Amino acid sequence: MLEGPGEALGLIALDASALAAILEQQTTGTVAATAPPPRRPTRIDAAMCAPLINLLLEEFDLGLHDCARAGRTDLPPRDFRYASFIEDPRPLGLVLEDGRYRTFRVALGLGTTARPGRMLMALPAATATAPTDDRARATAAGAPPGRGCPPMLPEAPGAPDPWRHRLHRSLCPATACLEAVLVRLRLPLAVVTGWQPGDVVALPGARVDAVTLSGAPGTVLLQGRLGRCRGQRALRLSLPAPTDADATTAPA
Repeated sequence: MLEGPGEALGLIALDASALAAILEQQTTGTVAATAPPPRRPTRIDAAMCAPLINLLLEEFDLGLHDCARAGRTDLPPRDFRYASFIEDPRPLGLVLEDGRYRTFRVALGLGTTARPGRMLMALPAATATAPTDDRARATAAGAPPGRGCPPMLPEAPGAPDPWRHRLHRSLCPATACLEAVLVRLRLPLAVVTGWQPGDVVALPGARVDAVTLSGAPGTVLLQGRLGRCRGQRALRLSLPAPTDADATTAPA
């Protein structure tokens, strides 16, 4: 299930081959040439697919933005993201709102062997809510409506598209992958393969008030405290303690 502006609901469905390929890539680093036998999907499968689905939807939003700039008006709404997993498709008629839906059927080539797979996406045909002021200003400035992207003020009418506007449009959709690390462990493979449900794994040195936020491998950006916000795991950030080196350098 997908959720968008105004609590509007949509749907993404993957066939067994596509689902298995996503899991294979994440667990083994490669996609097999042939799909395994179909099985019933689980919530864990959906959770592992959620980041890729959200990334696909972000790219889809950028494509819709380009279509809107080209004058297209018959476009589905934007800003839909993964919301939940439905084990049985039979209640979909009750879950989804009555009305028209735009459907997109995609044939996939998965992995280096281009293993075939299929995906279906259904979104409400009409936009549920009007764009926010920030998004409208960003669109007027020629920038994609990315979240957290500061809008650029438009140039005077008739002015050529300057380099800084092109750079702004190119950089705003870029993503920064961050990782909150509670603790890192190095264990023998024989120990890990011997784990069973119910085993307790000791986390030496782990502290919920000293979780590190990392960027590139080995780069610690900030520290924070692990908690919850609106039912999701969250990290309350704190500035790093000042050092002697900081006193002699300009603030970043």
